[in-house]
Amino acid sequence: MECRCDERPPSVVILKWFGPNDKEIMPPGPGTKSNVYTEWWDDLTNSLYITNMSKSSSGEYKCFTVYNETHYVHTYDVQAYEAPYFINTKETQYVINGSDALITCEAKGDINPLISWHKDNFEPIEITDDNKYEISSEGLLIHNISIEDNGVYKCVAADYETGEEVAIDIKVEV
Repeated sequence: MECRCDERPPSVVILKWFGPNDKEIMPPGPGTKSNVYTEWWDDLTNSLYITNMSKSSSGEYKCFTVYNETHYVHTYDVQAYEAPYFINTKETQYVINGSDALITCEAKGDINPLISWHKDNFEPIEITDDNKYEISSEGLLIHNISIEDNGVYKCVAADYETGEEVAIDIKVEV
């Protein structure tokens, strides 16, 4: 994000960034390891950088400037979300021929991720009238397992509000 003063000719330019705790954010100095810092690009532009964004980085950031003894503040509302991630999901899962089996794939995130499944050629698995597959919150239920069900299944967890997406390949062996 940039904080910029475009007045010409510039008098004494005061551009400062303040974080959610209302403390001034400073440029990185020798030996500092802050993931939030400012950097001057030229005499008129002071940029704010947030690296390794996390939920703790969320909040209001304020660009403060003074021009002709008038104070100006521009506020940015920054929200960080936790990307989807997998839990309790094994990359190799074994199933028994002739039975029904649940291929587990659980994902979490700030917003419940939507799960989709793909097999071998990575085409989406279709839910058809023959009820071979059922998608549930715990995973993919495959009815009447046969040798044709061997393969690599891709479980994709997507957060459609943020656009974040993660995938895991699960090898299924009959």
